[in-house]
Amino acid sequence: MAAVARELLIIHGEKPSENDAALHALADFLGLDSRFSTFVPPDWGPPNRGRLHTAISGETLAGAMRCGLMERLLDFLGEQASSLLIYGVESEPSVVAGLARLTAGLIKGVKHPDSIRHTYEVGRETRDICGQLSGLKIGPVESRVDHVFVLSEGQGPSETLISIDGKPFFIMARTERYPIFLAGASSVANVRASVSGPIEAAGVFSRLLPAAIYLKSVFGTAIWHQEQSRACLVIDDPLLKERYGFLDFRKLADLMDTFDFASSIGFIPWNFRRTSRNTAALFNAKRDRFSLCVHGCNHTRHEFGSLDRNYLNAIIGIASDRMEHHRRVTGVNFDRVMVFPQGVFSTCAMEALKSNNYLAAVNMDVFPVNSSGSLQMKAFLEPAITAFGDFPLFLRREPEQLSDIAMDLFWGRPALIMVHHDFFKDGYRSVIDTATRINAIDGRIEWCSPGDIIKRSHLSREEPGGTIRIKSYVAEIVIENPTGQRKDYIVSKKESVPPVMVALSSGKKAVCERRDGEFCLALTVEPYGRESVTLVYAKGRPPILAGGGFRNAMAVRMRRYLSEIRDNYLGRNETLLSLAMKLKDRLLR
Repeated sequence: MAAVARELLIIHGEKPSENDAALHALADFLGLDSRFSTFVPPDWGPPNRGRLHTAISGETLAGAMRCGLMERLLDFLGEQASSLLIYGVESEPSVVAGLARLTAGLIKGVKHPDSIRHTYEVGRETRDICGQLSGLKIGPVESRVDHVFVLSEGQGPSETLISIDGKPFFIMARTERYPIFLAGASSVANVRASVSGPIEAAGVFSRLLPAAIYLKSVFGTAIWHQEQSRACLVIDDPLLKERYGFLDFRKLADLMDTFDFASSIGFIPWNFRRTSRNTAALFNAKRDRFSLCVHGCNHTRHEFGSLDRNYLNAIIGIASDRMEHHRRVTGVNFDRVMVFPQGVFSTCAMEALKSNNYLAAVNMDVFPVNSSGSLQMKAFLEPAITAFGDFPLFLRREPEQLSDIAMDLFWGRPALIMVHHDFFKDGYRSVIDTATRINAIDGRIEWCSPGDIIKRSHLSREEPGGTIRIKSYVAEIVIENPTGQRKDYIVSKKESVPPVMVALSSGKKAVCERRDGEFCLALTVEPYGRESVTLVYAKGRPPILAGGGFRNAMAVRMRRYLSEIRDNYLGRNETLLSLAMKLKDRLLR
């Protein structure tokens, strides 16, 4: 078997351009080695016949044409390249001439789209290359950045992977010796650039996805990847009664079986004594479909936005005790996953959750109330954000964000969908449509609880000797060996504070070390076996009862009852609902 190519060669002019540096940053983010090489004078390194994945910008191609080095470049590629990516394309004549020479006349022109109203369309039959993005339509296009190619007829086979208004934007041309991928954007997004929020698919699509598709396609398991896509519908707030607002749990259970999806309830711990026996029995009978995660403590305003560590440890301890009591009484298990009320949290809350050995937080908002509000783009492309106390924050999406959900799955992120009971007010048509469309994005997607998703939300890549490297984001991970051979794994997790204990489900002794700010663990998993790794951290300060006394307790009770009246009765009448919300705000000031 031929060795798998694991290095990207980026050929540039006198010095790397911004586009070259951006591609290098993307390759590094995906776990690849990449090196720069100039053609002035030619310096392409030692012979590596037929095993070099190579990338050249339109600017570099034009420079090779002007310097009379095109033939030499073609000879080098013919001898040593196993694939080629062309990026940073412009419509200037020297670039077009270089593309025409490189593709044996297939490319005869490059031009901007004629309207900003057009969309990107990923071919439906491109799943083997474009993965979860196949069939996606998204827009608008970036007309000043994007170009489409004008192709000659009868000049060799090519496949349009992404089009704009039916015209090829990202294509794969097949030559006798190697495939050429041509991306029509004039720039490549740098994943090290600072951004102020989660990446939306339309905003970076043409500048980021073609290069990523190419790298994922040609390098396969040698790059960081997720073996299995996973999803869950997370429904905030409901009491576990037969019906809550527009949500009927038995109806939902039937739909989950029919349309193959799973739901988790963002359960408010304050309600721990209010679950009905029948609904608890339903949840226990449908553990593969229903689950619980923790939604705050009392669900009061900004309760996790506090900077008081004593208070945060207190409410986390109270929430955990209530959930444990609920589990003992009802038999309904729960995931130690926190969904922040109103999406508000602080860095201190993240640290407190970690010290209380929660798995992760799940949220729509990604920045704490006391943060600067920007991160590098690559932080939003990983399964979880770990910038706040090394504790993982998983992003939730709304059902309407299907393009962003597809992009999340492409990058190896889970699909966690946020809804409330009113999502079901249309007779469940929206939930059926959402589940159907997400299942169409990835036919192998697995629906399960947030806890099961998070424990498996690590990325892996295969080393030359067959060892599997795993990049973990959480303190409890499940590693599954699907092969008939023993497999060696090296697990790494970013850690500023080491755990006090490491436990393996097999009972084996863990071989651990810390280096370069990471916690590393080596282990072996038997054929078709499974191993769970759990990191235990020093417990936070013992919880103390939060202040407020009788007045605070009555305010919490009033808020909860008013919220339930709103959801169960007033939600069907917009006028009454508006009046109730005003009354609630006045009473709870």
